[in-house]
Formats: sequence, C-alpha cells, structure tokens
Amino acid sequence: MELAGRGEGVQYDSLNVTGDFTLGGALDVVLQNGFSPQSGDTFNLFDFDPARRTGTFGNIRLPALATGLSWDSSNLFATGELAVVPEPASAPPGMAMAAVLPSRRMEAIMVVVCQWPHGALA
Repeated sequence: MELAGRGEGVQYDSLNVTGDFTLGGALDVVLQNGFSPQSGDTFNLFDFDPARRTGTFGNIRLPALATGLSWDSSNLFATGELAVVPEPASAPPGMAMAAVLPSRRMEAIMVVVCQWPHGALA
C-alpha cells in the first residue's frame, strides 16, 4: 500500500471489499513523493465487512515516521484503519496511556501508566 498524502483513493491506496475478505502474507506500507504523516492522520486502507474477514497478515511492514510518532495498527483488522499517534514517551505530562494485556487465564487486565511532570510528586 502506498501513502503519498491524506486523500483516500487519490493520494493513498485503499481497497473496497464487497465480499469475503481473506488476509495472509505480508502487508507492506510505503511512503511516496516525500509524504510525511503527522500525528492524528488516519488511513482507511481496507473498507470491508468485519464479519466476512478471515485471517491476518503474517507480517506488517510500516515505514519509519518522524521522531516522536508511531503507527497504531490496533484497528487494522476491525475497521481497516492505520493511524499515526504520538509515541508513549512523547505524550503530554499527566496523559494516561492504557494497554490491555492477557493473563494466564485469558482474562483482560487493564494497565494504566501515568506520566507526571518532573518533580510533581516530590
């Protein structure tokens, strides 16, 4: 998939699937024409019915982003979206970051990490 701007189907590749959608192999995303995604950019790579999707990509290769940014592919298999977000270390002070980790009994455990301004708890 090529990303050369923020315009779906015009500046970046987008696939509209109307039937069964079977994923496999690798997803390669590349930047074109000097495009540099920014925090908050969302790319709808795949438009599909999640009930008709099977499989996943064995490997997702994403291009490097500017310092302080990272890719969020957490919605890729549910909505087809790939987003650009601040890296956790770049989040503003006091902003909570959450992650869900599976436990041994397959229950979800919510982990919340808070960043506080340096010296705020001294």
